[in-house]
Amino acid sequence: MQSGNQPPTPAAGYLIRQGAISGVFAGISFVAFGMLMALLLDGDFLKPLRMMATITLGENALAQWNSLLAVTLHGLFLLILFAGIFGALFGHMVSRQRFIALSRRRLILAGSLYGTLLWLTIFYIVAPVLGWIWFPLDNNPLFEGFVGHTFFFGAVLGLVFARRLHPGVAASPGLQKK
Repeated sequence: MQSGNQPPTPAAGYLIRQGAISGVFAGISFVAFGMLMALLLDGDFLKPLRMMATITLGENALAQWNSLLAVTLHGLFLLILFAGIFGALFGHMVSRQRFIALSRRRLILAGSLYGTLLWLTIFYIVAPVLGWIWFPLDNNPLFEGFVGHTFFFGAVLGLVFARRLHPGVAASPGLQKK
């Protein structure tokens, strides 16, 4: 039930679609940050895409003898796919907790928390259970883990979602368009 002075929130299907679209944008931000960090920390610009490819190709995707183009394109496909799925799940969460959708700040904060939970869940629960031991071991937990997932995926997911849901509204009253 909506309060008298709050605008109605959109239907669940709309929020899930917006989440999927926002997730793809967040995935691009995430991989761009990851590629920069991989270049600076490891000298391997394509490492994040090769790491994504290991999800379906196994640890051999990291081997130098593999086709770099094929593995990189495979990783990019998986990145966009999973980013869209995780974004859609975020949209579903927002549709179930509609108070989050009423504020851009809440969406950005919720996205950041969601990104952190994704990192912890994927790297420290899912990866070990599925035998992907290289995930937590081959990534810098601070930059490629926490910062990448929290700010370059989660916060960007919340920001893009908020911009799509509340076009023309600034995150801060001091930034309002006149």
